[in-house]
Order: sequence, then structure tokens, then C-alpha cells
Amino acid sequence: GSYVSVTPKFDGVGTAHRLSKFTIGIRGIYNNGKRSLFYGEISPFVTRDRGYRYTRTSRLSTTFLYNYMVNKNFSFRIGYTRTFILGNRYHLPYIGLRVGKLDKVNFSIQFPRSITFNVPIGRYVKTSLYTRPQGGVYTMANTDTIYYLNNDKRINFGRYEFLSGLRVDVYPTHLFNFYVSAGITTQNYIGFYSDSYNKTNKGLYKPFYKEKIDNSMYLNFGLVFKWGRVKSIYNNYNMYNAQDLNSTDINNNLNLGNSQVPAKEGKIKNIEPDEIQDLIDAPDFY
Repeated sequence: GSYVSVTPKFDGVGTAHRLSKFTIGIRGIYNNGKRSLFYGEISPFVTRDRGYRYTRTSRLSTTFLYNYMVNKNFSFRIGYTRTFILGNRYHLPYIGLRVGKLDKVNFSIQFPRSITFNVPIGRYVKTSLYTRPQGGVYTMANTDTIYYLNNDKRINFGRYEFLSGLRVDVYPTHLFNFYVSAGITTQNYIGFYSDSYNKTNKGLYKPFYKEKIDNSMYLNFGLVFKWGRVKSIYNNYNMYNAQDLNSTDINNNLNLGNSQVPAKEGKIKNIEPDEIQDLIDAPDFY
């Protein structure tokens, strides 16, 4: 699950719109014991403009894909995703490939999720150069008459941006890590879509207004805590791939880290298949 709050600032709009999105979804990850992984996610979410009950709107994101690990140094993915992170309602193919070991230097292209170049430094630090989209579709009250046709009481607000930058993850212990990321946002877009105009539209929402926003800098940081006993999965690359699939939070495309893929070497002692069970990643929201 996840919760996101957005307060956009518009020139000429007097009302402060406090937009929110709450998501609770379910994921399934299945490994056939060999090189294939199957992934499915169903993520219903609700958006609203706080203080205006009639703006409550329910939507659904889904992702289904197949991952095949050719060997430790190469894997590919193919599937389907229904996503709103590009500021509209998209039905897209999911296509991805990775070159290099997940716990070593690797290059990954995951459309439409991200492009990353990951480089571990020593035993406790991981660095990543990346670019990825981030955004969503929210519902807001039409109290400022932004849309003046058909007496719409609410309108939809879409936004996206492409984040490009450097991320550093530090793993002092197996129960705690922290990260810092910084870079530039480009291709910043906003759009407004009316309910009445898109009432019978089953494809992309048609905007009555859209605009590109200037590029800007950003800085993110966060802490990740873990509780409980974690089974050893060192050098099990099927599990590394499963955790890589599970490393983005529900619906928002907010997480780049693989905080359970080991950053340091460990010793193996009689690891049995039933001990390799830990699939749940603690997402670091930012």
C-alpha cells in the first residue's frame, strides 16, 4: 500500500487544492524452480481533493509480466501494464532487459519504469545513475471554474516528470540502510481533463489544457528499517530477480533500490530450498 499527497500551486487559482492518492494492492511472484519468474500486480487506488467529498474517484492499475533469467549476467522481461504514472491513462507493453549481475555492476532498461546503471562500491555502498518517469492522475474540485463548460463540479489533473540523477545507498547493517539521490527533472508536464468531455472515452484522457513546465533540480533522501529474521539468499539469483521485480512501491513507481539484494559478501552454510522464502522488500518512498 501507499499514500501520496500533492499540493500544486497555480497562478491565478485562489483555492489551495490538497490532492491525495491512496493505494492498496496485491502482488504475486512465482518462480518455477528454474529460470522463469511470473509477476502480477493489481492496484486499485482512490484520488480526491481533500475537503470535497464529491471528488472521490476510483481507478485501477495493473501489471503482468514474465521474466526469464538466461544466466546470472542477463535476463529479460515482457508483459503488459495499465499505468497512470505518465499523467494519463495508458495501456502499454512492458519490455525490459538487464546486463550484469544484480549484486554487481549492471545496466537495466525497464520500459516504462526506468533506465539504471548500478555500481556497487566496496561492501556497504551502492550507487546508481538513473532516469525514470514519475507522476499520476488526481481528481480536484472545479471551485475556481478552471473548466467552465458543462458545469463540471470536478476535473482531473495529470502530471509527469522525468527524474535523472545519481542515487547512493549505504548499508551499515542488514536491518538498516539510508539513501540520498539528486539530479534534474525534465519533460515536466501538466494537463487538465474534464469528466464530461471524457465521459465516453475509453482511451487516453483528452486535455482541455496542457503545459510544459521548466526543468528544475531535486534532492531526495530517506531511511529504510527492517524488522524480523531474514533468511539467507546469498548468490541465489532467482531470488535476486524476484526482489528486483518487487522493488517498486505499489502504483507510484517511487523506489529504485533493491535493499535486500546483498551489498556485501556472506558465507553459505547448508542453505536448503525451503529457506529461500524472503520476497518482501521494504520500499523506501520518496
